[in-house]
Amino acid sequence: EGPILSALADAGLTADKLSCVEIVGGGVRVASVKRRLAEILGLDKEKPNLGLSTTLNADEAVARGCALQCAILSPLFKVKDFSISDINNYPIRVSWEGAASADDDTNEDETDGAVQTPANANSILILTRKDDFPTTKRITFRRSEALVVEANYDETATPFLPPSPYTNLGKFTISGMSAGENGEAPRVRVNVRQDIHGLFEVASGQMMVEIKEEETKEAEAKEGEEKKEEGPKKKRFRKVDLKVESQVNGLTAADVNRASEEELTMAQQDRVIEETANKRNELETFVYDNRNHLSDKYSEFVSTSDRDAFDAKLNDMEDWLYSDEGFDSTKSVFQTKLDELRALLKPVDVRYQDHQDRPEAQAELKAVIEEYKKLANSTDDAYSHWTDDESNKLRDVSTKAETWLFDQLNAQANVPLTQDPVVTADQIRKKIVETRALALPIITKPKPLPKVEPPAAPVTSNDEDTKEGDKMDLD
Repeated sequence: EGPILSALADAGLTADKLSCVEIVGGGVRVASVKRRLAEILGLDKEKPNLGLSTTLNADEAVARGCALQCAILSPLFKVKDFSISDINNYPIRVSWEGAASADDDTNEDETDGAVQTPANANSILILTRKDDFPTTKRITFRRSEALVVEANYDETATPFLPPSPYTNLGKFTISGMSAGENGEAPRVRVNVRQDIHGLFEVASGQMMVEIKEEETKEAEAKEGEEKKEEGPKKKRFRKVDLKVESQVNGLTAADVNRASEEELTMAQQDRVIEETANKRNELETFVYDNRNHLSDKYSEFVSTSDRDAFDAKLNDMEDWLYSDEGFDSTKSVFQTKLDELRALLKPVDVRYQDHQDRPEAQAELKAVIEEYKKLANSTDDAYSHWTDDESNKLRDVSTKAETWLFDQLNAQANVPLTQDPVVTADQIRKKIVETRALALPIITKPKPLPKVEPPAAPVTSNDEDTKEGDKMDLD
């Protein structure tokens, strides 16, 4: 109730002036919370949803607001101009040693943001409650030596601040100024800012160096300007940037480095803990899975005595996992025990996997054998360029591969599934590669091009006369 009434008071409104009350977030949509809100704001409880509006999704509202703000700040997007400002909730006072300048800033080039300080004052309430931000304000000093400005929450901010003994916002040192030609302390501008994030800082410091009348006339002469004097001449100043050093609440560089090292150490510890837990879970999963496999898919490939031995080993491992030693073991111990179990059960898994893969490899080798037999006995003109020796060699390659496969399968048929196979799927695939390598030079032999007969020589006229003369002589 307090924050709601305080918000209304700050806005200068009463509950009856509100045209609509929108609640955002899951926590405020609880029935009891909505009833209490309706009572505080005097809403009509007979209306749907107790007179409250719930048309906004909290996640979408935040995401859209962030996207819009990013687009406004980014030079890559053009969006409609929006003026986004916030309200300062905590009054801020700045203080310094000595007094600020009592000189009037109206003779200077820029007066926006200038704060008038009482004579001989050494502090000022620079930001009051309900001030808009982002904002920049300026205090003017007369200083020829380094100036220290300190920012604190004002006493009037205490009712609004969370309980904390720290009210200091930072200490800022402005240096680099020097006395004028006549020994007079120069005018120093200190620009303080509350940025769009609500953070307070001394943005910059500037020393105002008056431009002499001679310099002004020379500049005007060079530009060929002739201006008539209209009223009293304003002083002109040149701004010289000063060095600003900030000492704000937070960690020192050494503290940051130490915290970073501690963070890395903790991250390393977390990584080791996570990897150890994952390895323990992997070992536990292996125990449970293979206990089921021994009575399921591995049942035909393991003897009764071996199954009993494996079950006993898996049970012992499970008991160890839930013992004090198992809970406190390291990643390397879990890995060692997992490797031991895998080595123990590997022969069974190999027999099972090979039994699954062997039929496919057999079918592939048989297809290759049948293909080469068909080519060796083919009378197709496409293979007529093969010699008899090449056809016989291809036929011999097929026959040898077929004989090898037949012998291996016959031997395998007499071996129980609980023993290692005589021939494996990998061996059959290697035989396929060997057979193809022997047949490749023959089946890829190019067919020679047909011979082209040279054209007959044309008969010349002399030859024809000779033939005619011969005929006449014969007659």
